[in-house]
Amino acid sequence: MTAALVRVPPRIDRVELARSGGIAKAAMQIAAAQAATAGVLEVWGGFPPLDSVEHAMERLDMICRLAIEHQAIDGTRASAGVRAVEQWLRAYDLRQLQLRIAELESQVAAYKADRTVGRRGR
Repeated sequence: MTAALVRVPPRIDRVELARSGGIAKAAMQIAAAQAATAGVLEVWGGFPPLDSVEHAMERLDMICRLAIEHQAIDGTRASAGVRAVEQWLRAYDLRQLQLRIAELESQVAAYKADRTVGRRGR
Protein backbone atom coordinates (compact mmCIF):
# COMPACT_ATOMS: atom_id res chain seq x y z
CA MET A 1 0.00 0.00 0.00
CA THR A 2 2.80 2.42 0.80
CA ALA A 3 4.51 1.84 -2.54
CA ALA A 4 1.58 3.42 -4.36
CA LEU A 5 1.98 6.58 -2.29
CA VAL A 6 5.68 7.12 -2.96
CA ARG A 7 6.83 9.63 -5.48
CA VAL A 8 10.25 10.38 -6.83
CA PRO A 9 11.59 13.65 -5.43
CA PRO A 10 11.37 16.41 -8.06
CA ARG A 11 15.11 17.00 -8.11
CA ILE A 12 15.69 13.60 -9.75
CA ASP A 13 15.62 13.61 -13.54
CA ARG A 14 15.71 9.91 -14.41
CA VAL A 15 16.57 10.38 -18.06
CA GLU A 16 19.48 12.68 -17.29
CA LEU A 17 20.77 10.35 -14.58
CA ALA A 18 20.54 7.39 -16.92
CA ARG A 19 22.48 9.26 -19.60
CA SER A 20 25.21 10.18 -17.16
CA GLY A 21 25.39 6.68 -15.71
CA GLY A 22 23.81 7.67 -12.42
CA ILE A 23 21.12 4.99 -12.36
CA ALA A 24 22.42 3.57 -9.10
CA LYS A 25 22.28 7.03 -7.51
CA ALA A 26 18.72 7.49 -8.68
CA ALA A 27 17.76 4.07 -7.31
CA MET A 28 19.28 5.00 -3.94
CA GLN A 29 17.37 8.29 -3.83
CA ILE A 30 14.12 6.57 -4.80
CA ALA A 31 14.68 3.95 -2.09
CA ALA A 32 15.37 6.71 0.45
CA ALA A 33 12.13 8.49 -0.51
CA GLN A 34 10.20 5.22 -0.18
CA ALA A 35 11.75 4.50 3.20
CA ALA A 36 10.88 8.00 4.44
CA THR A 37 7.28 7.62 3.32
CA ALA A 38 6.99 4.14 4.79
CA GLY A 39 8.27 5.50 8.10
CA VAL A 40 5.66 8.26 8.13
CA LEU A 41 2.84 5.81 7.43
CA GLU A 42 4.15 3.34 10.03
CA VAL A 43 4.12 6.04 12.69
CA TRP A 44 0.54 6.92 11.74
CA GLY A 45 -0.50 3.28 11.50
CA GLY A 46 -1.65 3.53 7.89
CA PHE A 47 -4.83 5.05 6.58
CA PRO A 48 -8.02 4.51 8.57
CA PRO A 49 -10.84 2.60 6.86
CA LEU A 50 -13.63 4.56 5.22
CA ASP A 51 -16.37 3.44 7.55
CA SER A 52 -17.34 6.66 9.31
CA VAL A 53 -17.28 10.39 8.70
CA GLU A 54 -14.63 10.79 11.41
CA HIS A 55 -12.34 8.27 9.70
CA ALA A 56 -12.90 9.99 6.36
CA MET A 57 -11.88 13.35 7.81
CA GLU A 58 -8.86 11.74 9.48
CA ARG A 59 -7.85 10.23 6.13
CA LEU A 60 -8.14 13.66 4.46
CA ASP A 61 -5.94 15.14 7.16
CA MET A 62 -3.32 12.42 6.61
CA ILE A 63 -3.33 12.93 2.84
CA CYS A 64 -2.84 16.68 3.29
CA ARG A 65 0.03 16.14 5.73
CA LEU A 66 1.72 13.63 3.43
CA ALA A 67 1.43 15.99 0.48
CA ILE A 68 2.26 19.30 2.16
CA GLU A 69 4.33 18.73 5.29
CA HIS A 70 6.24 15.58 4.36
CA GLN A 71 6.12 15.96 0.56
CA ALA A 72 5.83 12.19 0.37
CA ILE A 73 3.12 12.15 -2.32
CA ASP A 74 2.64 14.39 -5.31
CA GLY A 75 -0.40 16.51 -6.06
CA THR A 76 -1.93 14.04 -8.48
CA ARG A 77 -2.02 11.24 -5.92
CA ALA A 78 -3.18 13.58 -3.19
CA SER A 79 -6.01 14.77 -5.44
CA ALA A 80 -6.99 11.18 -6.19
CA GLY A 81 -7.08 10.39 -2.47
CA VAL A 82 -9.17 13.46 -1.75
CA ARG A 83 -11.57 12.57 -4.58
CA ALA A 84 -11.94 9.04 -3.20
CA VAL A 85 -12.87 10.37 0.23
CA GLU A 86 -15.22 12.91 -1.36
CA GLN A 87 -17.01 10.17 -3.31
CA TRP A 88 -17.32 8.05 -0.17
CA LEU A 89 -18.81 11.01 1.72
CA ARG A 90 -21.32 11.56 -1.08
CA ALA A 91 -22.30 7.89 -1.05
CA TYR A 92 -22.58 7.96 2.76
CA ASP A 93 -24.77 11.07 2.59
CA LEU A 94 -26.94 9.47 -0.09
CA ARG A 95 -27.40 6.36 2.06
CA GLN A 96 -28.36 8.48 5.07
CA LEU A 97 -30.93 10.35 2.93
CA GLN A 98 -32.33 7.07 1.61
CA LEU A 99 -32.77 5.77 5.14
CA ARG A 100 -34.49 9.01 6.20
CA ILE A 101 -36.81 8.91 3.18
CA ALA A 102 -37.75 5.29 3.94
CA GLU A 103 -38.47 6.27 7.55
CA LEU A 104 -40.67 9.19 6.45
CA GLU A 105 -42.50 7.01 3.92
CA SER A 106 -43.35 4.50 6.65
CA GLN A 107 -44.60 7.34 8.88
CA VAL A 108 -46.78 8.67 6.05
CA ALA A 109 -48.18 5.19 5.46
CA ALA A 110 -48.98 4.87 9.18
CA TYR A 111 -50.70 8.28 9.21
CA LYS A 112 -52.74 7.36 6.15
CA ALA A 113 -53.79 4.08 7.80
CA ASP A 114 -54.81 5.93 10.99
CA ARG A 115 -56.71 8.47 8.93
CA THR A 116 -58.67 5.83 7.00
CA VAL A 117 -59.47 3.94 10.23
CA GLY A 118 -60.67 7.22 11.79
CA ARG A 119 -63.00 7.95 8.85
CA ARG A 120 -64.51 4.47 8.96
CA GLY A 121 -65.33 4.85 12.61
CA ARG A 122 -67.63 7.85 12.00
